[in-house]
Amino acid sequence: MRLVEEQGYTGSKVTVRRYVRQVKAKEAIEANSAFLILEPECGQEAEADWGRALAIIEGVRVPFHFFCMRSKFSGKVFIRAYPCEKQQAFFDAHVHAFNFFGGIFPTIIYDNLTSAVQKILKGHGRIEQNGFRKLRSYYNFEARFCNPAAAHEKGETEGMIGYIRRNYLVPIPVVGNLEELNEKLLRACLHHGTHRTAGRCENVDDLFEREKDHLLLLPEVPLKNIHVSEAKVNTYSTGHGR
Repeated sequence: MRLVEEQGYTGSKVTVRRYVRQVKAKEAIEANSAFLILEPECGQEAEADWGRALAIIEGVRVPFHFFCMRSKFSGKVFIRAYPCEKQQAFFDAHVHAFNFFGGIFPTIIYDNLTSAVQKILKGHGRIEQNGFRKLRSYYNFEARFCNPAAAHEKGETEGMIGYIRRNYLVPIPVVGNLEELNEKLLRACLHHGTHRTAGRCENVDDLFEREKDHLLLLPEVPLKNIHVSEAKVNTYSTGHGR
């Protein structure tokens, strides 16, 4: 290495590589792509996704799933834990999220999760699950789905899920039940309001104050999140699912 032989350098290779990366980034050397910094429109879009983590519930170490919805403009986030990612949990999470935000984002961005998407068509075409269409119609929002294997298209939420694990779920939470865990997560959501995102002058709550008036109004009655099944009754008055 020339630095060692000619300059008597005694540091590590890692330090040199880090310095070279910083210089290249500053001088735009070997830049393969160009990027534009996009400012999200106030109160118009949110991103939603699932994450997974561990908790100790009643002394037993168990995995759980957590739903995350995040405003693209303010960074305001809602988190709620569930034992699974089934459709009823997905819908219930939306109802709680909209109540938390006090309104509905006109557009919500998703992966192609099976709770919402029945079939992926060419381009951005999707055949949605019937239940999800009813949810959208009831709350009057539009869904936008990422391209397959393109999670970076909703990178803020992908990053937020990692942030939640590192900051709110480490060490592994010890709780008596899932409701207690959700109370802790709700407190974490409220605490995150004081956070200031890099490059922003205002914190999350200050930005959210500006976007609240842009959200769609909540319906007077929340969606009834019930699962309806058809069954055939035999001569013994016993029902059998179809």
